[in-house]
Amino acid sequence: MKVRKALFHHSEPLRFTQGRWVKGNVVTRSYLIYKWFVALFLVANQLLSLTLYSVDSHGHVRKASKYMIYATHWGFILVTVALNLDAILVLGRYVIQQSHVSMNKRRPHYESCHRTLKLSMGLTATAYPNALFVTVMFWAFLYDYSQPFVLTWHSYVNLAVHLLQSVIVLIDTLVSSRPWRLWHAWCPMICGLTYMFFNVLYILAFDGTGENGEPFVYDILDWKNHPGTCALLVGGCVIGFPLIFAPFYLLAKFRDYCWKKYLSDPADRESSDVATFGGHGVYAISIKLQDTKEPSQ
Repeated sequence: MKVRKALFHHSEPLRFTQGRWVKGNVVTRSYLIYKWFVALFLVANQLLSLTLYSVDSHGHVRKASKYMIYATHWGFILVTVALNLDAILVLGRYVIQQSHVSMNKRRPHYESCHRTLKLSMGLTATAYPNALFVTVMFWAFLYDYSQPFVLTWHSYVNLAVHLLQSVIVLIDTLVSSRPWRLWHAWCPMICGLTYMFFNVLYILAFDGTGENGEPFVYDILDWKNHPGTCALLVGGCVIGFPLIFAPFYLLAKFRDYCWKKYLSDPADRESSDVATFGGHGVYAISIKLQDTKEPSQ
């Protein structure tokens, strides 16, 4: 059972494609509009980031191929893909719900924990904590506070990839009904270790350089001059990413507590969803447990 939880099996698949602040299992039009607004906003910012990277704020030409050497860009792409896939799943469910088509032989796909939904779970569990990690690391260790802030397209993109993406994922955690499990904390950890492995190979094995010819991508990851410090940072990924996963778990718990306290019906609080089983002819069912009173003798 624990392995199934860690591998994205969930007994309440409907919660992944609907907003939290509604009564019942339904996708509202407002939630659909919200999802697609955020998804398209991220796509626009992703395209802007790719376009502006080739020339920096000082007019210096940079190699576009070096865009992917930065963990920030890995994370921004992950968030964009995760939220766009989520928006597609929400749209698919909304269209089916609005069609009022009776499924005689098969339940709608969104009532099962299908592969695309599991992919969405994995992407979200990876991208959201990674976005927060990038924000914390950038503003704590990399940002130069001695430089005055001037709003330009380049400075806007800098804010988008280092701050706005974290704001978006935190808001989405509050708005959506998506459950969070500590069992999925391994997802951002694997992503972080993968980037560290790429970084050390890029610098040491391929003699890679930063965008301005530095012998490192980030000065805190200088493998050639400070390998011991870099090794400690790799170890920090093992500890740090599960820790930065925790705020999303706690935020989701707080969200669910508020929903149960202020919005849910008494019947919803007593309901229990039965797990979905694979196979032909076996469907997900939802049973509401009603209070029963024994007849008086």
